Amino acid sequence: MPKHKASPGYRWAREHVLKSSAATAAWMFQVKLEESQWYSANQHLAYQTKRLGELLRHAKTNVPFYATAYKSADIDVSRDPDPATWRRIPLLTRAALQGNKAALTAARVPPDHGKSIAVASSGSTGTPVEALATELTGTWNRALTLRAQLWALKRFDYRLAVIRRYPNKVADYPAGRSLPAWENEITLPVVSGPVFSLAATTPTTEQVEWLNRHRPEVLLTYPSIFAGLLDAAASGELKLPGLRRILTISEMLADEVRVAARRTLGVEIFDAYSANETGSIALQCPEGHGYHVQSEALVVEVLHDDGRPCGPGETGRVVVTLLHNYALPLIRYEIGDFATVGRQCRCGRGLPVLTRIIGRQRNMLIGPKGERSRPALGWKYIKGMAPITQGQFIQHTIEKLEAKLVVARPLVEAEEARVRELLTSRMPQFSEVVFTYVEELPRSEGGKFEDFISLVGKPSPTADKGAARS
Repeated sequence: MPKHKASPGYRWAREHVLKSSAATAAWMFQVKLEESQWYSANQHLAYQTKRLGELLRHAKTNVPFYATAYKSADIDVSRDPDPATWRRIPLLTRAALQGNKAALTAARVPPDHGKSIAVASSGSTGTPVEALATELTGTWNRALTLRAQLWALKRFDYRLAVIRRYPNKVADYPAGRSLPAWENEITLPVVSGPVFSLAATTPTTEQVEWLNRHRPEVLLTYPSIFAGLLDAAASGELKLPGLRRILTISEMLADEVRVAARRTLGVEIFDAYSANETGSIALQCPEGHGYHVQSEALVVEVLHDDGRPCGPGETGRVVVTLLHNYALPLIRYEIGDFATVGRQCRCGRGLPVLTRIIGRQRNMLIGPKGERSRPALGWKYIKGMAPITQGQFIQHTIEKLEAKLVVARPLVEAEEARVRELLTSRMPQFSEVVFTYVEELPRSEGGKFEDFISLVGKPSPTADKGAARS
């Protein structure tokens, strides 16, 4: 293994680590992660194969769901799995996880994994997924959170502002919530600066006033919220002269938002791909070239519809296996997202690369031949054509698109015509574009916002109150 010097962020954090038991455990994991990120692809594969063999043996012995599934598929777990054996293991779908939680729960968990802890997805695109984790899983998640911040920031004594989902009255405008350290907000085991929090449901104008008041050096939020703030920054209403970094979570990050952040604020975005039931999946490379899969904690497969692994440049379904969760093992768990596989990163890390995180199938444009792609909406151009503050686009059929808009006033026919022309020039399959005007486009229970939804092959949603025009 080649020798690498510790990163500046690692060296800074080493001098500022907190002296609590939980922090110490996460820090010790991070010490190993600082080295293992430089392992070769073959070293990561050898490590994962050994961990997978241990996990499969535990699952077959202690988890009724897997004991039955592996017997039916004639899976031999006495040896660590080779690629052919691994591909015979059935995928675990979200529906199967939702309907078989009891059968997927281990009858016994090794004592050194600690207590079992309930976790759940946000249910942003359907029924929440309930699962279990362990204290060991939590330590891994804290260590990977620390890695993300080390890669993104190098140090943590900055003023942090967070705009995300909170329970009612926890971080409501105008006061929001103020805490003396990041530890209370994102569980970092290091000394840090103060953190200011605000509920994601706060209107953009009030978010702008709140940010101008607190003048953060780092902003953590959803891409859709930050995209709304960019307009205020471009007009001069939002003034953040000390801003050093934007951290985005939970939603798909469009390339145009990255470019706008650089152009408008002179600041780079660091993005993270995660899920509540899995923890961190992939983190943006510190050098900015794609997302590195967190191979020390999980295995990520990207598969074609027929189950074949995708190669570099190919897009497929994301399938995740957690290496250290023995309470409710997620083995070949089809999380519901799509991603594009990348080549080995020139940064020198041996961690696999995803070049794009595309999101759920319901957030992908379905083409005339059933092909899936990320829709090219041209949102920044649309907003310049009329007094539009927010929009959501719904594909009802292969040929029909609904533009659901929040506007200062309904668009006149000439404005609708310009928006329709732009949409059909970017997505020629749509012969029909209808406009619906609504007072608001609410976020999900998990705080997420979907700017594009495809209902092709799915039942139509309940119509919102509003006037529709074709």
